[in-house]
Amino acid sequence: MGKMYNFISFFISNYINFITHIFHPKSIKKLFFKSFLFLILLFCILFIGSSFYFSSIMRRQVYETMKETMNLYNEQLQQRFQETLTYLSENCLQNTDIAIMNTTSDLNERYVRIARLKKTLSTGTCSFSTLAGLFMYFSDSDIYIPQISNFCDSKQNNIKCSLLIQNMMRNYTQGESGSKLNLNSWFLLSENDHYFLTRVIRTRNVYAGAWIELDRLSASFKPFEDIGATILFADDKGNCIGNPSYHDIHLDPAASLNQISCYEDHSLQKYFTASVRLSSCDYYIMALIPFHYIHKKLTPLYRLMLFILLLLLFFCTITISSMNYFFDTPSRILNPVISSLQSGKFESKIATPCSFQEILIITDVFNNMINEIQNLRISIYEEQLAKKRADLQYLKAQLAPHFLINCLNIIFVLSQDPKNTKTTRKFIETLSEHLRYTLVTRNSASLKEELYYTKNYLQLTQLRFPNTLTYQIQVESSMIDAQVFPMLLLMLTENSIKANVVMGEPFHIYIQGHWYEKDGQPRIHLSHIDSGTGFDEQSLALYNHITDYTEVQKNGYGIGIYNTVMRLRLMFGDMASIFFSNEPGLGARIDIDIPFISDLKTDAEQTNHLHTTR
Repeated sequence: MGKMYNFISFFISNYINFITHIFHPKSIKKLFFKSFLFLILLFCILFIGSSFYFSSIMRRQVYETMKETMNLYNEQLQQRFQETLTYLSENCLQNTDIAIMNTTSDLNERYVRIARLKKTLSTGTCSFSTLAGLFMYFSDSDIYIPQISNFCDSKQNNIKCSLLIQNMMRNYTQGESGSKLNLNSWFLLSENDHYFLTRVIRTRNVYAGAWIELDRLSASFKPFEDIGATILFADDKGNCIGNPSYHDIHLDPAASLNQISCYEDHSLQKYFTASVRLSSCDYYIMALIPFHYIHKKLTPLYRLMLFILLLLLFFCTITISSMNYFFDTPSRILNPVISSLQSGKFESKIATPCSFQEILIITDVFNNMINEIQNLRISIYEEQLAKKRADLQYLKAQLAPHFLINCLNIIFVLSQDPKNTKTTRKFIETLSEHLRYTLVTRNSASLKEELYYTKNYLQLTQLRFPNTLTYQIQVESSMIDAQVFPMLLLMLTENSIKANVVMGEPFHIYIQGHWYEKDGQPRIHLSHIDSGTGFDEQSLALYNHITDYTEVQKNGYGIGIYNTVMRLRLMFGDMASIFFSNEPGLGARIDIDIPFISDLKTDAEQTNHLHTTR
């Protein structure tokens, strides 16, 4: 008993190691599941393989048995045919009645001899029960003497065959054109779908012969009908003879002489064939054995293996279900809490009625971990908010001097001409409003406010460049409460004017915006288009991937665009996009797509919300 236990333990251990080496499972449950699955698959392969193996053995045994039977039958048939020919030959040579028939012209004498010859032929048909009939034909006197066997099942068909032979002999002996006669082997004659093997010999001017029904030849194979086998005769071309049901099929008897050959009929019934070439004629005898006979014989084996397979499946199902219950207990306890954590509800705790010590240890550790995560989450989030505020203030502080320097340059140019005193004063007043707007500590503004200061800047530029700058702003009224960061459109407008406006040359700026929905969420799309020279290919490549170029912050080239892109990313994350291109027939085009947010929470409000959640 101990040796058996050690052997089972050794087998299970090595089997698990083998499965682990093949599948590399990451959990015990998957390991056992794949182990049972592998066993079932292995058994199915064994079941299919053994089915093919035993089926091939059965086919080979049936084939060999059929071949042996047909070879024995061929030898017996050849012996009977030879005895029949010997009997006919001896009578033609030794029978005095035949000699007198050839010499006498007396009709009475001939009647007597014909009667005696019929008795002789009758004796032959009784001696050779396989024969359907014997005949003699005297070509000189055109006398035909047939004798039909009393063992024939269909005498009417044999009478017709006898008449067919008589006509054949007359046509041949009278030399009719196209008339041929085979005197070397048995040949085929047919009458109304009834086929006969016929043999003719000649001794001087006397022809003697015999005929046999094909149906009678195949009667010896009646026992094989129990297995559904069909016995057929076929010629060298594979044409079936003697069985009207198979006249329209084509067989290959030569292929199954030494090995099993398969055949499929019109109804998709599958057979395997065995064939033997008859020694006495140029025909084959073939056996068609249905495949379902083999399957029928193997049915008990199939049932046994199927029962074992079902038993294995039942055992595997019970085992896997039991293991799942015990392995899934921690998952059933932890999954609701994990789902709550994924949805941001960190106040969830595990409360389990399970009394297993291992489960209780897991729940205590998990609850302590949730508390630690809550504390870490608050700390990390506060650090992120502080960093975000610092980044936005840095970008804003970097952008405000950039804009201020450009405005001071404009004031300097305007102050050079005393005629521009009024314009300069107006420009300085508007600039002071802009500075209050741009230098304010807040990080967001409404789109309405941004458009107001952008329009003011465009009007100031018109004062500086009379009859040069025109603009058009078309923004849907439903989106003017959307929150953006200050100087979003103002910076793009300022860059366009700085790069393209030349006194006396017309220049146009077009700003448009529309509201739409994407995945059920409202969004706004802003487009800034000018009629300048547009972006060159190098600038487009830079601006559309400007965050990948750290040198922008060092040399200041494209610093305004870089700040705009970074502020979009900080404020909206992956929900915002900006794309630079050239408008056909005009100049530069900048498309900005952001979520529609009517009221952004301040950082303090977000922090307070986090503490409330805690």
